[in-house]
Amino acid sequence: MKRNGFSLVEMLGIIILLSILFLTSFVAVDQRLGKEREKLYDIQLTNLKLKLENWSLDDTRLRPTSSTEEVYITLAQLKYAGYAEKDIENPKTGKQFSDSMTFKISLDGRRVVFDVVENTITDAKDDKTVILIEGADVEVYTATGSGYDDPGFKALVDGVDQTSKVLVSGEANLSTKGVHQITYMLNDVKVIRNIIVR
Repeated sequence: MKRNGFSLVEMLGIIILLSILFLTSFVAVDQRLGKEREKLYDIQLTNLKLKLENWSLDDTRLRPTSSTEEVYITLAQLKYAGYAEKDIENPKTGKQFSDSMTFKISLDGRRVVFDVVENTITDAKDDKTVILIEGADVEVYTATGSGYDDPGFKALVDGVDQTSKVLVSGEANLSTKGVHQITYMLNDVKVIRNIIVR
C-alpha cells in the first residue's frame, strides 16, 4: 500500500515537537528581554545620578561639607531645575518614574556620593501634579538661634491650584547645626527643601 502524506500520529508528534521548541525559545527570549530591561533600568538610574552631580557642580549648595550632612533632592526638583527630561520612563514597567523618587547626596571621606533612595522608586500617577517651592531647594545658614521662615510654595494639579491640599512635614531650627528638611507632598509628587545650618 502506497502512502501519501503523514499519518495523524506523525502530525501530532511534529506539532508537539514544534510546540516544545517554541516554548523553550519563548522562555529564553523573555529571560533575555528581562535582563536587558534590568540593564536599561540601571543605566537610567546612573544617568539620573550623573544629572544630579552636574546640578551639584553648578550649585555647590547641594554638596555636603561634612559626613554628617545629607541632602535629599527629588526627581521633580531635578526636572524643575532643568537637569532632567520631563518624561523619564522606567524600563522595567514601561511607565514614567514618579516625581517623588528621591536622591541622597552625602560624603564618603572626601568623595561626594549620589545615591537613589531605593524605596522611593515607583511609577507615576496619570495626573500632572506640580509643586513649586519659593526660594532655593537648598538654603545654607549660619547658626543664629532664630526661627526659620518658609518662603512658601505653590501646587498645581492639571493646572488647578491645589496648594491648600499639600501635606507639609518637617521643620528647620536655625539654632541646631545640621541639615533640616521640609517635605511638601501632593499625590505622588514630593519636593524637599534642605536647610543646612553650619
